[in-house]
Amino acid sequence: MVKINYEYRGGVLFVRIEGRFSYQNVEQIIDSIRRVVVKGGIIYTVINLERAKVLNDNYIEMLLKDINDNVYLCGCNSDHYNNYHLLNTENNIFKCIGGI
Repeated sequence: MVKINYEYRGGVLFVRIEGRFSYQNVEQIIDSIRRVVVKGGIIYTVINLERAKVLNDNYIEMLLKDINDNVYLCGCNSDHYNNYHLLNTENNIFKCIGGI
């Protein structure tokens, strides 16, 4: 089972994923996040994978490609995501976008 926690702060949507990311739930996770981003008109999104167990890097890549161009990733120690904005911590997003 996967739990997704959303927090909107300082113009950024923080998405914290907890649990097992698998073939069975990747589409459900993508749809859930996409609905929030589209409905809320979100520009910047940070996806935190610190508490997620990812069974396949392709699932994360699917998620990142499907949200928007301003997706940042943290809590991940893989070089596989070099094409995306990687953050050491969630709060580093504000340095990247010139906010708080």
